[in-house]
Amino acid sequence: MFKKIASSLMFAMILCACGLGLQTVAATEPNLEVVLKFATTLKESPESITMDAQGNLYWSMSAKVWKLSSRGEISVFGTLPIPVFTLGIKMGPDNCIYAVSTSLSDIKGAFVWNLCDGQRATAFAELDHLGGLNDLVFDKAGNIYVTDPILGII
Repeated sequence: MFKKIASSLMFAMILCACGLGLQTVAATEPNLEVVLKFATTLKESPESITMDAQGNLYWSMSAKVWKLSSRGEISVFGTLPIPVFTLGIKMGPDNCIYAVSTSLSDIKGAFVWNLCDGQRATAFAELDHLGGLNDLVFDKAGNIYVTDPILGII
């Protein structure tokens, strides 16, 4: 089932690329494997994923960033200091994890967080709390770009 969904998503991405006038390439059947399974009925829902140069895998879920080490050990890499949702995460050019958060409550949650020491999340940037940050990326110069689909901005 997962392979079928992934193939359908690849097909949809190729169709979308055609509509944008981007160059398309033939898709091949990837070798897919489930690495971790979550209890979505218990509100375990991973959001974003990134990897470091050592092969450690990181993902965001609730107000935490989790780590699956290259040796197979799972741990909490860092916890945000406020009860918000951690969405997009990326490895930064300084080898720190950066995460964006948003809030579905009265708590102000539009932040970019920096997790360098593996436990403490510090606010790197505070953005417009009327929006809803979703994802981020770094360019080659180290500049950070953040998407906000609620406000319709990058």
